[in-house]
Amino acid sequence: MDYRDIGVVVVDNASPDNSYQRITSCLDVSFPMAGGFSEKLSTRNILSFPDISRAEVFFEGGIPIIVAKTVKNGGFAYGANIGMAIASEYDDCRYFWILNNDTLVEKDSLRFLVERMESSGEVEKLGIVGGKLKYYDRRNIIQGVGGAFNRFLGVGSNIGSGEPDHGQYDDDSVSHRMDYVIGACMLVRREFFEDVGPMCEDYFLYYEEIDWALRGKRKGWSMAYSWRAVVYHKEGATINPGGEEKSVLSDYYWLRNRVKFTRRFYPAFLPFVLLGFIPVVINRIRRRQLGRLWDVLLGRVPDNGQR
Repeated sequence: MDYRDIGVVVVDNASPDNSYQRITSCLDVSFPMAGGFSEKLSTRNILSFPDISRAEVFFEGGIPIIVAKTVKNGGFAYGANIGMAIASEYDDCRYFWILNNDTLVEKDSLRFLVERMESSGEVEKLGIVGGKLKYYDRRNIIQGVGGAFNRFLGVGSNIGSGEPDHGQYDDDSVSHRMDYVIGACMLVRREFFEDVGPMCEDYFLYYEEIDWALRGKRKGWSMAYSWRAVVYHKEGATINPGGEEKSVLSDYYWLRNRVKFTRRFYPAFLPFVLLGFIPVVINRIRRRQLGRLWDVLLGRVPDNGQR
């Protein structure tokens, strides 16, 4: 990237394979133990975090790289919160760039995100900035430029999803249409994190960024979009490996969290959301996947077996 004033924190959410070893084997230059920066982000200090089981600090190309493994897989928000907590150890850290591991970024993406954040001025209390997400394997197709939420159905949708990119979203009007920034790429102001608090971890997957955005709005924070910051996303590569159909876990959290989020923020709309489950039930019956609905109703997280 052409923006170099950064540090990298890689959070391995207790992967059951050898992900941690594969990542650290690519980083063979240990961080020099000198100066205030390295003292605060030393391996010993990071291991003092209660949720970290392993950690190493490296220094490559002028950039500190921290790799930390958690004691459990607590979900997307859990891993992101730990990463931000580690980065907060460095006093001069102004922003957190939450970036999915299944993304590829243009070299100027972060620079444009920072420029949009810093152009807000004192009037606009800007907390989160998102970029233009495109599909990794179809780079002229938009995955989303921001998220819109439907209270009646209890679901979010990506603005511009599936559209060929011909500049139709290359202006700031998107910022006024979006209800949240898509979680795959979020530049977060440190003061937002400290004021609003971390992302809620009880969702495990999905709805965390919508919850965070709504909590921020209730405290006077706004969000924005930078169309110049382009990120390519292998959508669903983590939760739906090998296919386009929702995996059991993906389906479970998508259905469960619709109800959880609605109860938390829009309880008056819960009857409409539950009515919206009727076509879901019909679809699962047609696909002979009724067991997935029982998982949601019983609050039973499915195993790796297909239901």
